[in-house]
Amino acid sequence: MRLHEVLPKVQTLYEEGDYGTAWTLLEAYAATYAANHLILRAMGVVSIRLNEPERAFRCFKQALWLKRDDPEIRFSLALHHLSRGDYLNGFAAYEARVDVGPSVATFYTRLAPLWDGSPLRLEQRLLIHCEQGLGDTIQFIRLLPQALEQAQTKNVHLVCHRELFRLFSGHQAAWGLAGVMTDDDLAPPCDFQIPLISLARLLHLTTETLPRRHPYLGPPCEGEASPLFTPPPPGRRLRVGLVWRAKSGPYRSVPLEALRPLARLGPSIEWISLQREIDAAEATLLRDEFAAIE
Repeated sequence: MRLHEVLPKVQTLYEEGDYGTAWTLLEAYAATYAANHLILRAMGVVSIRLNEPERAFRCFKQALWLKRDDPEIRFSLALHHLSRGDYLNGFAAYEARVDVGPSVATFYTRLAPLWDGSPLRLEQRLLIHCEQGLGDTIQFIRLLPQALEQAQTKNVHLVCHRELFRLFSGHQAAWGLAGVMTDDDLAPPCDFQIPLISLARLLHLTTETLPRRHPYLGPPCEGEASPLFTPPPPGRRLRVGLVWRAKSGPYRSVPLEALRPLARLGPSIEWISLQREIDAAEATLLRDEFAAIE
């Protein structure tokens, strides 16, 4: 099997979660042909899923030695570091994502120079733009207050997904933003810009310095800053949403059965299924174990 045949086959196996077969196929190719940076990168990616971090690191380093200017290899190496909790090296290498292919971030990076984290003058304008999925954005928005404190200016605008506009605009006053807009809006003039996830590199984020304020988001409130979470009033149960499956593959999902111990937390919790598509077995488990609202 030649290179142009083996890589699509490996990709299919990877997406199906059959990492063992994918590794066997890659290993057989590497034993038959000369070292190739694409094969080595694929071996590194599969090794991460097989929980072989040291082997993954060796594969990525060899691939970089063969092709130092390949952004996909640097991006894969970033994922390796991040999966091991090495945020400093991981988020530094994660900047390669901008060079991997066109994205929302690519568009905004053309508007102005990248902010380097230096304090800004009062008249200087900073644009922070969200770039990936809704979950990624909700995760990394916790870095916004720290970034604004470092910028030392109130002249900061946030561009987010339209699905998150109501949630984030409800926090505009509390965060001290000059404005919140969506990708559909015309971006305001800016002197500097930065993708939201790049704040992790700029803030030198580590597992020790990760913002610990919980919760850092609350429900949107019209006309005022959103209040953060407060316990439900007496007599009302705490409402908790359940999501267990991602669109992007089995490695980001868990079976609903694995969440079954949560159902034993008691009647003080009202479970709500937020999963869009469920099968018959899941529906039965939700009804019988969680008494969840679908």
